[in-house]
Amino acid sequence: MLQRRDRALRELTSDEARARAEQHVSRLVAELELERDLSRTILHCDMDMFYAAVELQRRPELAGACFAVGHGVLLTASYEARQFGVRSAMAEFVARAICPNLIVVPAHMDVYKRSSEAVMAVLAKYDAQLYQRSLDEAYLDITSYCAEHGHAHPRDVAAQLRADVLAATGLTVSVGIAPNRLLAKIASDRCKPNGLWYVAPTRQDALAFMHDLSVRKVPGIGQVMERMLQAMSIHTCHDLWERRIELSLCIDSYRMLLASALGIGDAHVTLPARTARRSVGRELTFAPTSDPTHLHAKLRATCEQLERDLATLEYRGRTVSLVGKHDTFERFTRARACPQGVSSFDDLYGVVHALLEQERASFPVPLCLRLIGVRVSSLIDLQVARNGVLAQWLRMPAAAREAASLEPADAASSPTRSSSTSLPLVKVPTSASTSTLPPTPCIPAIVRCPVCGCKVNLRGQPRHARINEHIDACLQQGQAQQQPLSPVQPSPQPRPRPRPRARQPSRRRRPSPASMTLDAYFGRT
Repeated sequence: MLQRRDRALRELTSDEARARAEQHVSRLVAELELERDLSRTILHCDMDMFYAAVELQRRPELAGACFAVGHGVLLTASYEARQFGVRSAMAEFVARAICPNLIVVPAHMDVYKRSSEAVMAVLAKYDAQLYQRSLDEAYLDITSYCAEHGHAHPRDVAAQLRADVLAATGLTVSVGIAPNRLLAKIASDRCKPNGLWYVAPTRQDALAFMHDLSVRKVPGIGQVMERMLQAMSIHTCHDLWERRIELSLCIDSYRMLLASALGIGDAHVTLPARTARRSVGRELTFAPTSDPTHLHAKLRATCEQLERDLATLEYRGRTVSLVGKHDTFERFTRARACPQGVSSFDDLYGVVHALLEQERASFPVPLCLRLIGVRVSSLIDLQVARNGVLAQWLRMPAAAREAASLEPADAASSPTRSSSTSLPLVKVPTSASTSTLPPTPCIPAIVRCPVCGCKVNLRGQPRHARINEHIDACLQQGQAQQQPLSPVQPSPQPRPRPRPRARQPSRRRRPSPASMTLDAYFGRT
């Protein structure tokens, strides 16, 4: 990065080149200022040491003690333990080394979820459309609430909210108030624990708030980015602004950095749109063990949780991975492909159980694990499949929909398709055409698929399961973007490239000097 910066700076030797760079950054600053929205009032509510606070309610004798919640890896630590350097996501043996008197309490996730639901119920009274980021964190937009209650000051509303949470749950919450989510998040972090910080909705207040802020406190700047910035002598947001020209030359994400230095962020609290996920997984941490019965029980529990997650998120996966961590904290991953996609407990457990047994058989000593996880990747989005077919069907003219549903066809004349997509489809006919059909549940023996246009023979096939399979197969093959009522012809196979011919040695051999005559030798020279 520094080499890229130095090379770019050498190219800015002329006044004209530097002026172009400054003009580019000035245009970007002007664009960012147009995005600044000071009309909203955003709250970021962050519970104080949430997991530890809930455990204090269960075990009051822990008050004032150095304790942490978790097992193997810590979820959180009390403020007394944090003074010794104990932090979230820290390995338990490291925490005990730096804090010998540390008390480690096992986690009770079901209790934490109930406490979180009680907290969110209180917050929903101020913004029914709140965005809950985690069990102990949420964003609220109280602009409408303030207007409906006589233009109440945001400070007063936040103070009342904190009192309501304390009365309902006995837990404390830190609240940051600002005109956008970025400033509100940083404000709640600065006022911990059990505090309130208000950033007035003006440009000057936003700039002053960010001026001396360490770059590490900016959401989105991690340890790697922090080191890169420190190498350029950038430690605060004010340094980001002062060195904005250099940043534009050597860091691709300089737009985000510049927006952070200006205190510009998203001013809308909305649920994030469903984005393409790479994987869905679950992990369980436990005391190190090599007992196969115990490992299999943990594996079954993990698969059961993952099955529920996949059903809620509406995904299937084509690759199933077993994740493990040895008692030495070394991780390993073993994967197996499942081309049809899996999501049920039986399918998941069958794959990872075989992978675990293979790992145990190949390990030279008894396999001792402290963590087991199951992950599925290469996901099939069932929501997209369902919505895509519905949209495709609704875009078709009424006559085409009726014809696609009812047109009989000869199974022998159906277009040839690959085995991965030749799955039968049952389409429920429209109400206008039911009079020509036998009574339910009888359906035409042969129908036309509204996605790929193929005529499909339905004789002797299960109904509902085949619908889903055919829809998924068609969409995964990308047929929904092509002509829906035209038979899909198989794509031509690429012609094989001819193999290069091996170089033949030359048949004309040069005679060796020993076999040459004197006349031939002196004649050549």
